[in-house]
Amino acid sequence: MVFKKAFLFLMYSVLILTSCRHFDSSEKEENKAIEQSLSEADQVAQKQAYVHELGTVRKNIEQAANLYEDLYSKECSFNSSLVSNDFPELNTTTEKALALGKYASFFVYTSSYEQTQYADRYLEELLKLSEELGIREAFNEDQLRELANPDPSIDKSAVLTKVYLKATEQMYSEGRALLVSYMVLGGWIQDMEISYAVCANYITEKSVSLKLYDQSYSYYNCTRLLYEIKKDSGKAALVLNKLDTIKPTIEQMVKSRGEIDRELFNNLKERIAVLEQEIFSVQ
Repeated sequence: MVFKKAFLFLMYSVLILTSCRHFDSSEKEENKAIEQSLSEADQVAQKQAYVHELGTVRKNIEQAANLYEDLYSKECSFNSSLVSNDFPELNTTTEKALALGKYASFFVYTSSYEQTQYADRYLEELLKLSEELGIREAFNEDQLRELANPDPSIDKSAVLTKVYLKATEQMYSEGRALLVSYMVLGGWIQDMEISYAVCANYITEKSVSLKLYDQSYSYYNCTRLLYEIKKDSGKAALVLNKLDTIKPTIEQMVKSRGEIDRELFNNLKERIAVLEQEIFSVQ
């Protein structure tokens, strides 16, 4: 179980926290405009703010896996209606970045439930997208072997930290902030949709309700990441406007401190479903 969680964390960290090298023409122009419009001092300050916010995501990455493993231990059934072996064709870099986050979420869910027939397909699609986005080399085989090694002297936490730091160091300097934000957002939205689809019968159990609370609170991490770059990206501003539609319900969830009633649960579930359709339709 320790290796399983470490492996899932590494995969999710690499997939969500590694950025993209290739952009479509509109995104190339957008990032060129960003570079031209910011002074050197502004760029440094913005990079520091962005990387700081990204650092908070490191903790959030584990939330979904912990929740699904908790549900699995409580014998909550796997919901096969949520997953698929069919994958739509994706054309733009934005679509691929959002989908990478989405498929990473499904990979964690299916792996946590040991549904290898689905997990293998999601992993295959993740590798395909990572190739198309230019991040395939992020999968360091030596580090994966270290995590698989049963030798207790290996500090697996240090290995994961090394991967994370390498990703964040490259993150902003190559103009990848917008797409990385989409990866994080895509993963969060899909995590929420899965969680609110499978947790209905467990919201009175504290271990589950608190994890739902933590997961919902990650909304603020996603919005702050986008906020750091919205003044330079009309697309980021558009996505933020869509996210604003569920902010009142998220605030109610935060105020609940994990004391989630049925009405609030259903309300947020419905709003997440609508948001998922809107966000994943962004071109």
